[in-house]
Amino acid sequence: MLENTSSASLSNVLQGDLPSYSLTCGIQFLTDFWKEKYLQEYIRSGGSKIKFVTGRPGSGKTHFLHLVSSIAREENYKTVNFSAREIWMHDFREIYLEIFRQCDIMECLVQVSHYLIQEMGFDYHEIPEGMRFIDYLSQNGMGDALTRREIRSQLKTIFLDNPMLDNNFALACSMLTGSILGYPILEEQNKKLLLAWLEGDRTVKLSQLRSLGFYPCRITRYNARHMLRSLAAIIRMGGYSGLFVTIDDMEILISRSSLDPVHYTKMKREDTYESIRQLIDDIDSMKNIMFVYAFDRELIDNENAGLKSYQALWIRIQPGFMQELEKISAGSPLASEMLLYAAKHLETDKLYYLFRSYLNTEDSDEKFLLQADLEGDFTANAPLKKIYRRIFNQPVKYNTNFTKTRHCSDYFAFMSHLFTQMGYQGWVILIDETELMGRLGKKARLNAYRNMAHFLLPDRCFESTFTMFALSASYTEDVIEGKHEYENLAAIYPEEQEPARTVLNLMTSAPQLLPLTKAEINGILCKIQDFHGKAYEWEPDVSVDSLAEATQYGGYLLRTKIRAAIEFLDQLYQYGKAGKTSVNELGKETFDEDVPSLEDLQ
Repeated sequence: MLENTSSASLSNVLQGDLPSYSLTCGIQFLTDFWKEKYLQEYIRSGGSKIKFVTGRPGSGKTHFLHLVSSIAREENYKTVNFSAREIWMHDFREIYLEIFRQCDIMECLVQVSHYLIQEMGFDYHEIPEGMRFIDYLSQNGMGDALTRREIRSQLKTIFLDNPMLDNNFALACSMLTGSILGYPILEEQNKKLLLAWLEGDRTVKLSQLRSLGFYPCRITRYNARHMLRSLAAIIRMGGYSGLFVTIDDMEILISRSSLDPVHYTKMKREDTYESIRQLIDDIDSMKNIMFVYAFDRELIDNENAGLKSYQALWIRIQPGFMQELEKISAGSPLASEMLLYAAKHLETDKLYYLFRSYLNTEDSDEKFLLQADLEGDFTANAPLKKIYRRIFNQPVKYNTNFTKTRHCSDYFAFMSHLFTQMGYQGWVILIDETELMGRLGKKARLNAYRNMAHFLLPDRCFESTFTMFALSASYTEDVIEGKHEYENLAAIYPEEQEPARTVLNLMTSAPQLLPLTKAEINGILCKIQDFHGKAYEWEPDVSVDSLAEATQYGGYLLRTKIRAAIEFLDQLYQYGKAGKTSVNELGKETFDEDVPSLEDLQ
């Protein structure tokens, strides 16, 4: 019995099918963080994320991917795992198709059919195994035209009215779900045809699909990300938490070994980098999906062919300031300077104890905890004191007890000084959507203005730091004037109106960007038309004036005009004509106070 169990366990290890923490040590802090923050919270609630894992050859990257995939399965995710040695990475179509092949879409659609049955007021558990829903209805005298119409209506609501689904993808899934229900009827041959199209089978003739009232295009590198977004939505509709994808062995992009199964030319390698760059830029438009890429450190260190050689990608994935801290060794002149600065020039000396512990600990769990604190996920005092005492056999004695609401600026000051000491000219911080402050409570807004002073006022600014805030032009009218911010300031902080008053003055007098000209908008619409033609392999026969006229119902925001243009071109492509496209209240700012302040919660 023991021998059989051991053999089974060994087989599971070889296949990467591991219990959550089997044969693992030293990374539990990281896996716990991913499990809690990403798998249980952010991704499950609709977010999407891309992560990169790197290390020396043999450091355990593949094992880590297997481990987190196992955790993702436990958290009810569809998991997909493959190697860049097996799938060409330069064409995102190939990536999408491999993900699709591993996801078993029919199993997801069965779960969607159960949801539809329940929405119609029936219990799918009562349907005998092997019997279709329509046959069950007919057997019970309920298979009338009205019920059949309701099935069609439910399919339309679930699939065709879902904004996350590509129109063709939605129609195919609607027809396949109908085949599971038994209505609308779909012949087996046509079912195989639809699945073959979804699987990217190039032998499928589009004319065969048109006989089903279906007008799709080929799946290409240009529309594959959109199809992936649709697949992730179907997986979520099927009752899963989301889609979790790991891609291993990315270092093959720069390999020159004759033993490798695939070889990348410079063009294919740069196409791969561009494909990842596009995925990063599109990830916020997807929901419930997480990618993890793994590769040897050489892919970063190789200046000529690695990630740094493709600047558009590198600026998106370089690992923030932690890579700078990793360059500092305990006892170096830079370490001594930063420890002295943390001890003598900040409001509290917490960072002295934290940074000294970070430089000297050899425990990976402690290292991760201290690193997380430096990145803003503040650790409690007790663990920090315990770590410091273990390393130095000395107690921690703060000159001032650290509280994040009062002393968070210490971290900005510390990092600003660190960057200048490392030889950088300074630190540039860009903060977008500042108008969201308008949703805060009264006192929280005033405190936000006081915090902004550290970034805007020369006498309060951090060392060699340049900061730019971007906010809606309506903020002055809707919030500063509409919510009487100057009066609020005088009432709540009558003796301490500065620096918040100066910040309010700067916001009301801030320069405003000029609106785009008609020529600039038309230029953008022309590019959208060009991209749409490439994505669906057709030539839109429409003038830019016609396209501009079609988008005038999309509102004044550029992003709504872009969406209206895409919808117009979609309709033109599928039906040969297009109606009016409108976007109701999309993107309109609202400053209702839906986020309570800490004072309100206390």
